[in-house]
Amino acid sequence: MTKAERQRQIVEYMSAIHNSVSFTELAEQFDCKQRTIRRDFDYFIKEKNAPWFILNNSAHKDQSRKDAVELHGYWFDRQEIEALFVLNQVVEQLSPGTLKKQIEPFEKRIKSLLKNEITGLNLGNFVKLIEIADRKVDTDIFQLVTQSLSEQKQLKIRFWSRESNETQNRTISPLQLVRYKDNWKVDAWCHSKKALRTFSLEAMKDIKMIQKPTQKIAPQKLKQHFESSYGIFAGRANKLAIIKFSPYIARWVKYEQWHPEQVGQWALDNSYQLQIPYHKDEELLQDIIKYADHAEILAPPELREKAKQKLKQALENYQ
Repeated sequence: MTKAERQRQIVEYMSAIHNSVSFTELAEQFDCKQRTIRRDFDYFIKEKNAPWFILNNSAHKDQSRKDAVELHGYWFDRQEIEALFVLNQVVEQLSPGTLKKQIEPFEKRIKSLLKNEITGLNLGNFVKLIEIADRKVDTDIFQLVTQSLSEQKQLKIRFWSRESNETQNRTISPLQLVRYKDNWKVDAWCHSKKALRTFSLEAMKDIKMIQKPTQKIAPQKLKQHFESSYGIFAGRANKLAIIKFSPYIARWVKYEQWHPEQVGQWALDNSYQLQIPYHKDEELLQDIIKYADHAEILAPPELREKAKQKLKQALENYQ
């Protein structure tokens, strides 16, 4: 009997017993030494969160964790299952259900465990997401992108570039899936351009996984490239915007994170000033202008002038 077979049978054996069993009995049952059985139980308890404990040379079921559920060789407690199920509800609303396929075999059992003993209601039913400007992604494309991330394989894609209004062919190594402002994107190494790029999933028109391993990129390099600048635009931040918000709108803005390295401070007139690093200004301008008369760009001068021209053009549209 292999180690994997023995451990699988141990799980089945423990699920069938009522309370406890001695290591002597287990060693006879699985035709191995007691220290081997003890190592197996140490592994299950410490690494797999199994609801068992060892006492007096015996394995005991932990009755305080009798509701623990095994999913793919790992035991989850009720609170963890609740969090997992709520996460599934969220993912179901955000995507074509990749996580749902993993949970489906256990869904009935999970639902029965999550029913509140008093109300009979399920926590997952109280999760609601409202999305604005969500661009729908083809189910097959979404699942193939997640599969390539899981298997660490490259993709050949045909996608529509909105900037040039052209369809282009690329070979990419997907690195991380990104949910940004209600839409799905994938950060990837583009083998065609030999550079890091971000691709919108809804702009992909054709996709095929190829049996080549993905290009490895150091996590620190990814962080510097994709998180230094403002918003979805990549590149190292090399400018600093200073925006002044009115006392009224500051009640909301002071709780918002526009950038991980932003600096906010109150002024003497009770306005709120936000300093934000950025590289490209397109998205930053959009986010500032949405506050209309409640926001003013103090620096740099070129960003202030661009905002002025955009507002002037907007006003002309209403003449």
